[in-house]
Amino acid sequence: MTKALNPTTSNPATSQLPAQLKRLQNDYADMVLWVLLGYSATAFAQCVQGFAAARDFLQHWQANNKPNVKANNSVRLHANHVKRLQRWHSAVNSNVVAPDDIEINELLYTLDLIDKQQCAVISQSSAYYPATLKNIADPPAVLWVRGVLDNLLLPQVGIVGSRKPTPSGVAVTTMFASQLATAGMCITSGFAQGVDAAAHKGALQAAGRTIAVLGTGVMQCYPASHYALYEQMLAAQCTLVSEFMPNTPPVQHNFPRRNRIISGLSLGLLVTEAAVRSGSLITAQLAADQGRQVFAVPGHIENPMAKGCHDLIREGVTLVDHPDQVLEDLNIPIGVVANIPLPTDQQLPRDDLMGLLAQIDWSGASVDALVAKTNLPVHEVLQHLTLLELDGRLLCKGGLYYRTRINQQ
Repeated sequence: MTKALNPTTSNPATSQLPAQLKRLQNDYADMVLWVLLGYSATAFAQCVQGFAAARDFLQHWQANNKPNVKANNSVRLHANHVKRLQRWHSAVNSNVVAPDDIEINELLYTLDLIDKQQCAVISQSSAYYPATLKNIADPPAVLWVRGVLDNLLLPQVGIVGSRKPTPSGVAVTTMFASQLATAGMCITSGFAQGVDAAAHKGALQAAGRTIAVLGTGVMQCYPASHYALYEQMLAAQCTLVSEFMPNTPPVQHNFPRRNRIISGLSLGLLVTEAAVRSGSLITAQLAADQGRQVFAVPGHIENPMAKGCHDLIREGVTLVDHPDQVLEDLNIPIGVVANIPLPTDQQLPRDDLMGLLAQIDWSGASVDALVAKTNLPVHEVLQHLTLLELDGRLLCKGGLYYRTRINQQ
């Protein structure tokens, strides 16, 4: 069962529709193209290649109304993608959206949610789009987000495992998540029953941050039994993330897709308890393919729910039995919690500061490296670094600048 948090809104009034469609094409082109291409990272990359932005592709399509738009005619789109693009082209030209234009109506609904600040959408050009995720082989073109965007920029550890863990597995997961969150790590998991839920709850018990990567839209709570957890995460300034439109219901084939995002967001992935055929082992393989460090917690040799972890350990992943071992192996300066609270209106630093912050990873960055990356004058980089340090977002140590966790009381 799933719990829809908002009913689908009706179509905007006819007088509003032209402006809505124009805003979608001009301001949210990445979102539009991602949806029209059926969330295909390959098709999206092919379409935008050779264009400055997704908006330019859509405008070019509107002018030509044909799939082979690049000079070398190398874009080959699925017939369904072409049909959706043609329907979008027709809607923009006629300012008419038919009731059965599901994707376009959902895009209009999403725009309404954004305007009401019920969710946000970030593209790969956003300073909030995590660099770790952007660098995987097939990153989502956009992410829909509920909750605090800032959490996406925190150092993250992914925790995954069985949906039917033993009581010991739940206790171990909760302990690891709680202590890692206390150390300043953001705990990322998939919001499923079992280990995922224990990971989120462990972070919340430590008053830490946790991110749930959903296989549904962010306005859907699945499973419905997690509604209290869903609300608790939002109340505790945590974050819900999805690559699917906000009202997307649970569909079986969507859930495995989120695994690459869990591992892609994370600096390391921890498997706390998993059977031999657990889907968590697939996530572990994805993490290894992405160059992430994979950790596994051993269990009793007669516990069938530990055999997946034992297989991982035999294959060479790192055995851990204490959270400090995860922190040590990731080699990140963690635990410095700034005592500067966010402003009461929770405003974030201006875009130029966030752009500089996005260039600083968790292994630290020197002033010279930041000058080279940003092409800004040295004095301007130093000024921005000072402001970010005063805001509690950076720590200067040994001539390098590191991100810190912010105490968002």
